[in-house]
Amino acid sequence: MQPVAPETDADIEHWLDGDQPKWDAVDFELPCSRCGYDLRMLTLPRCPECGLQFAWRDIFEARRRRRHEFLFEYCWRDRPIRSWLLTAFRGLRPRRFWERISIHEHVRKGPLLFFLVSAVPAFLLTMHAMAGLALLVFWLLDRTLSARATGYFGTYVSPLAVLAQYARAVATLPVIAGLNYVCLAGAVLLDVVAATALLASLRQTLGRCRVRPVQVLRVAAYATVPAVAVTAVAVFLCGVGAACLLAYGMPLGVALGNVLAFGLCVTIPGAYLGTGLRRYLQLPRPWLLGLTASAVAMLLTFTAVMFTIVLLAGGW
Repeated sequence: MQPVAPETDADIEHWLDGDQPKWDAVDFELPCSRCGYDLRMLTLPRCPECGLQFAWRDIFEARRRRRHEFLFEYCWRDRPIRSWLLTAFRGLRPRRFWERISIHEHVRKGPLLFFLVSAVPAFLLTMHAMAGLALLVFWLLDRTLSARATGYFGTYVSPLAVLAQYARAVATLPVIAGLNYVCLAGAVLLDVVAATALLASLRQTLGRCRVRPVQVLRVAAYATVPAVAVTAVAVFLCGVGAACLLAYGMPLGVALGNVLAFGLCVTIPGAYLGTGLRRYLQLPRPWLLGLTASAVAMLLTFTAVMFTIVLLAGGW
């Protein structure tokens, strides 16, 4: 039997007696929204396979409402750029974002895969946008302070010069780095794919919640894009701080900046993933799962990057 999508409220009422299904009238599969288990003939609104608690009306109505007001996976044909930007922007506040997404809504794999991969240009564009903003701040402050006394300007020229130099280096990174810039994009893609694959592999071990892979993909896609944007901002600021400490004769600042940037690259995506796993999939111990997937993916990416650098340098 195949699922049938009700077209009207009358159809739904035909299958429901108050809040309970009329199983004599339901002649199609009714899969659990989280694990896909067939819910037909159950007496209680709780999946025996994954433990998801639900309302019968939500299960039936979700098969009628297949569009969402802003999600990229539903609006990409009509408004591709606008829906992408709106979905990514609203995803910056993950708690409110997942409150507006129902686990019972129909999931579309193709747009989600594209949205997940788009995390790579999102990271790079955010990083370059931060560099451009830093150069604009330097230019404005330089004009303002240059109009004042020379002694007053001299107090601020060193940190501004460091900021401008670092921002120029980031802005021209595709030209300066060359092939390494491609490696950076590949590293971001590897990290995103690895974290998603790890979540999919762990989905059956956490509280025995056998989540469907497509639901894991939805969480990973909508959590990763805003997470990498926030991570790009955090990494840029860590680089600015490390460059300033190095300019003032504190070389340990570079090491501290790298450690802090690595930690943020783990905790920020892990927090976004954990929020989606908790608010959307209602899994137990979601923060542990999100941070574990993020940390292991980052370590795999770091190992792959080091291996590539050594290989390109001719060390082996």
